[in-house]
This record gives sequence, C-alpha cells and structure tokens, in this order.
Amino acid sequence: MKKTPLKQSARGIRILIVDSEVMMRKALRRNLVRMGIHVMEASTPSEAILVLDREDVDLVLAETGRNGDAGRTLLHSIRGRRRSPAVIVMSEQSSIDDAVRYMHDGAFYYLEKPINLNSLEELIPRAFAESGAPVVGTGAEAERSVLYSPSSPMATVMELVRRLAQFEAPVLINGESGTGKELIARAIHTLSERGSGPLVAVNCAAIPENLIESELFGHDKGAFTGADRQRAGRFKEANGGTLFLDEVGELSPDAQSKLLRVLQDGSYRPVGGSRDLYSDARIIAATNRDLEAAVEEGSFRQDLFYRLSVVPVPLPPLRERGVADISLLSNHFIDRYNDRYRTKIRSFTQRAWEALLRYPWPGNVRELEHLVQQQVILVSGTDIDLDTLPERFRVARAAAKGVDVNSLDRMLEVGDELPEDGLHLAKLVENIQIHYLQAALRKSEGNKTAAASILRMKRTTFIEKLKRFGLL
Repeated sequence: MKKTPLKQSARGIRILIVDSEVMMRKALRRNLVRMGIHVMEASTPSEAILVLDREDVDLVLAETGRNGDAGRTLLHSIRGRRRSPAVIVMSEQSSIDDAVRYMHDGAFYYLEKPINLNSLEELIPRAFAESGAPVVGTGAEAERSVLYSPSSPMATVMELVRRLAQFEAPVLINGESGTGKELIARAIHTLSERGSGPLVAVNCAAIPENLIESELFGHDKGAFTGADRQRAGRFKEANGGTLFLDEVGELSPDAQSKLLRVLQDGSYRPVGGSRDLYSDARIIAATNRDLEAAVEEGSFRQDLFYRLSVVPVPLPPLRERGVADISLLSNHFIDRYNDRYRTKIRSFTQRAWEALLRYPWPGNVRELEHLVQQQVILVSGTDIDLDTLPERFRVARAAAKGVDVNSLDRMLEVGDELPEDGLHLAKLVENIQIHYLQAALRKSEGNKTAAASILRMKRTTFIEKLKRFGLL
C-alpha cells in the first residue's frame, strides 16, 4: 500500500535528542531532518533542561544512561513542567521490567538501540499528540486519536484503516464493547476523500425498533401518530460523507431489508413517503456480535452481511494488546483527567500495575478509562495504589500469583504452625473461595444453579460471589 509520508503530518515538530554519543545524535538528526522535523540536541539531562527552558519542544528522545539514572532524572524533571513534551526512552539494555518502569514514570514509549527507524516513524505522530501541541490536519488528528505501540496488534489494524480510506467499499468493524469501534470508523472517514464531509453516527441498539426506520430514512408529515412535521433521516444528513451504523446487528428484519437496498443502489424511501430519494453516503458498520452466527440462526440477512463485510476490520480486545498499549492508554487517561479535574496523579504504583496487567479487561479500553477517571477523583496522593483499586483487580493479581488447590491444602493443614513472615488470612480465604467457585462451575459445566447447589448456597449468593471476584 502507499504510505503517507511522515513529513506531511510531522513537518514543524520540534524534537530534542538527548544522548551522550555524538554519532548517535548525528545519525538520528540526519534521519529526522529528512522527515521535515526541527531537531535540537543535548548530551546530558542537565543540558536538556537548559534547552527545554529556552525552547518549545514537542517530543524528547532520551537515552537511559548506563544505569538508567539519567533517563529517570530527565523524566521526573519533564513531568513536573507546566507544558510537558512526550518522552521516548532509548536503551541499549532492553528488558520488559525496565520498559514497564519507565512507562510508569511517564515515558510515552521505550525503544531498544539500535533504533528501528520504521518504529520511530510510527511513534512520532502519536507521541507528538501526547505533548498537547496543535494537531496538523484532520487526518493526522484522527490517526493520533487511536493510541497504540508499534508492536501492538492495533498497528496492523491501522495499516488496514489507511488502506480502506482510499476506497469507497462498505466496512464492517467487529470487536468487543469498549474496543474503540467508533474511533476506527472516524479514522477511516477522516483519512478518506470524504473527510471534509459529514460523519453521522447512529447507535442502532439505542433506538426503539418502531423508530429506527424513521431515524435512518426520515419520514413525511403525518406518516404516523406524532409525526407533525417532515423529518430528514440520517442517510440524508450523511450525504456526501459517511454514515456509521454502530451495533448494526440489532437492526430489525424490515430495517435490514431497507438498508440492503441503499447499499445496492443508494436509494431509499422515507417512512410515509411516495417517492424514492438517493444518498451518496459511505456505510461503515460495527458490531460486537458474531454476525456469521446470526446469519446461520436466521436473525441477520446473509445478503446484507456480505454487502457490509466487503472488508472486515477485527479489533483486538485490550487484554491482547500487550503491556505497552495498556501503559500508553493509562498515561493518556491520567493526563486527560488531571487536566479536567486539576489533579496531580502521576501514575500507578508497581503493585497496582501488576494488577492492571493481569486483569482480563472485559470492558476493554472504555473500562480502563473509567477506572482511571474514578481513581483520579478518589486518590488523594500522587500515585494510584493497589489498595484503592476495585476488588476485582486485587483478585486478578492474587490469582496470577498461582495459588492452586495443593498449596491451599497445605495452608489448611498447618495446624498451629504459621509461616515466619505471617499469613494474610483475608487473601487466603479469598483464594479458597475463588478456587472452589471455579471448580464448581467446571463440575456443573457452567450451570450456575447446579454449581451453587454443589457448594450448598443459594443461587443468588453464588452469583454475587462470582461478581465480587470478577468471575462473571
């Protein structure tokens, strides 16, 4: 595919390179200048601070130093500034622990030397957006609204998005709730030739079945009780642009039939109307349902499914996107809600991060954002600790520590003897309950009533415990 040159969206970005090696700085400068970027240099953190004091800097590329102190010193100095440029850390000694630690400290990303220029090219636009600098062009803004690391499955998705923006075919975005389907639809629209036209979003699941056709196609005056005036539908509003149909799998059979007609020839008829109208709107649909299964069971039209899914775009859930993406998104949301509520939360503590990285995220990115918003409001200090997180995160962290039935049995057989360093009784009881709740579900093959009976408890109590421990 033809890739948009970075210099078109990054020209004028001001980057500070902080590295003790002259040759490294010169090599990076040479490549960045070719991209149309304004480059400054510093050999030490103290030199970098002087540059930051006198220049406007959008992004810092900083080495960690041999023991990592140089990178951390600079990071802490930058995070305390009124306008903080994003920081990409560069290290010769790469490790996951170091990467997580630097990103917890506020780094936008962690790159291993020698620097892969393709990865750096992918990172710069998103890191630039993190700096709070003005966005150049609506296409760049749309891309930067989707945060991801170069190694993330989302990188493949965004390559597909750029490709799809060049064509007029319908698109079907499939992903769990909270994965960012509307952001992807907006990126496709904004990067396309229709980007200057309207993007009209409709949540098909939120509109009553008896009103969905009027919402989409409009209605004439007197078409039904309460229709006291003519109303243009969303297809007319989206003419020349894009119509985004979220939760398209919830459409009624009649609405599916009329949508199919629009996809075939662009024509539709308002409710109560006597003549056909035409819409030049591109259709992007999204769903969290398995539409192929819906076709097999007869609740979704097969011909409509094939029309919509010319090019399917599968979105990965947050739990499959990796450590880097969770860190990027968390820091982004912390900054967002710090600005909104005028708070000074820096990050999550190590214990809290362990819980976040082991949690399965059923609500995906939306759940992560809501968690950060909640914690920014509730936490009185500067860091979010494990103790302030909802119980389901503490349970996920404890479960990941590997408590199995044999270790539980050994703990229960200690008699009067206790470990020298003591015993966390509440956690032990919690882990016992989790183990036997899961065992009962396995034995009953998922039947909650039968599982509750095995454990001699009411079904309502059983379900409450499942919810409490994040098992439901």
